[in-house]
Amino acid sequence: MERGKARAVVEERLRDRLREAGLAGGRGFLVAYSAGPDSSALLAAAAALGLPGLAAAYVDHGIRPLAEREAELALARRACARLGLPLCAARVRPGAVLELARSEGLGVEAAARRFRYRALLAIMDRRGSRCVLTAHCLDDQLETILMRLLGGSGSGGLRGIPRRNGPFLRPLLDLRKSELAAYAEARGLEYSIDSTNASRDYARNRARLDLVPALDRSFHGWARGLLLASRKAELEDEALSRAAAGLAFSLEEGGRSARAPAAPLVAAPRALALRALVEASGLVLRAAPRPRGGGARGERASARLALAALDALSRGSSHRAGGLAFALEGDSVVISPCLDFPGRGGYFVLIEGPGTIRAGGLVVSASWSPDRGIRADAFDFPLVVRSRRPGDEIALPGGTKRLDVLLSEMSLPSDERDRVPVAEDRRGIVALLGGCLGSKDRYRRGPSLGDPPRLAIDVKGA
Repeated sequence: MERGKARAVVEERLRDRLREAGLAGGRGFLVAYSAGPDSSALLAAAAALGLPGLAAAYVDHGIRPLAEREAELALARRACARLGLPLCAARVRPGAVLELARSEGLGVEAAARRFRYRALLAIMDRRGSRCVLTAHCLDDQLETILMRLLGGSGSGGLRGIPRRNGPFLRPLLDLRKSELAAYAEARGLEYSIDSTNASRDYARNRARLDLVPALDRSFHGWARGLLLASRKAELEDEALSRAAAGLAFSLEEGGRSARAPAAPLVAAPRALALRALVEASGLVLRAAPRPRGGGARGERASARLALAALDALSRGSSHRAGGLAFALEGDSVVISPCLDFPGRGGYFVLIEGPGTIRAGGLVVSASWSPDRGIRADAFDFPLVVRSRRPGDEIALPGGTKRLDVLLSEMSLPSDERDRVPVAEDRRGIVALLGGCLGSKDRYRRGPSLGDPPRLAIDVKGA
């Protein structure tokens, strides 16, 4: 592609998409900038259009070698200086992405994405930006649809990457990487190549390096066919959602659970009933208490979880998984939040938000604090305050440590150690509350982004 045409295509596409989104006359744009070729092209195009209040947001995930990350950040600073734009950089503590992936059973890419979007939202909030532009392109879209197809996604997943999701806008989804590379060359842009892009340890890289070339060789026109199938899936998904809405799930007063008549749900075609359970679970999860500024969680149940729940409800029984309980209550199906872990001996107190709970002689108080307690981005509600059990361990800044070793280091008498409360969420132990017995609290490490509020927990009578 000739240089003049390359510049016109990218800049015109960006201008058109901003106009379609109703953002053409706005200000306060943030570009998610990795210093790679795609995001470099997007940032330069946005600068060429003179978008008001434009800034770049760079996130260091702490995965690659330090020298490579530092060189890339230096490049990002040079590029932004040439464009006359501010650069907002955020760093994730090295190792935090891998720890999150292990603790929640995520892929490394998914764990990194969680940290990245959290950081982008924090930067957006700090700057007062109105939206975040990301450089996802048509190649990314095709890889995503392929991976979801092979992973068993239904019509919702096969819709692919949305053009807009909340404050995130993806204006380049119709352009190929080759078009963005031509734009970068035409502008003489300096950019970095992430060394992990060549690693087959990541599913997306395997799709890009192995699957896509094989399809290019053997199935000419596969990309066009896949996009057509995705568009059909989008239309079917919209129709399915509208039809499933007729099964009439609604939040009960207080937003603690969702309820619908059982008979229509059980009698409905399974595709409709499944969609109704998935959508209703989203109502419950979004309404459930969560810490301010953190605690990413799924916004609805997976299709696999909902299918298991539907099978149980069809048999007249209940199902508990993924932090949700699906149950029959009289003539209704009720979906409500629940714990994924049981209490096993000792005391066991549920905390669903700030407040005070009395259980026998035990008094547990939880309140937000600016300087004491568990970082809001290091846990999810509900929390459990319970007695210690053999084998308990906690992830600390220096690594995972057994609680019996920590208690020994606290110099607490052996007969007092079993009285030290433990706070736990679905991902494991959040805190060892030694302060309740005159020692000190120890907290699970957070992502080290910003300074979020903290939840202070006090226990009396343990």
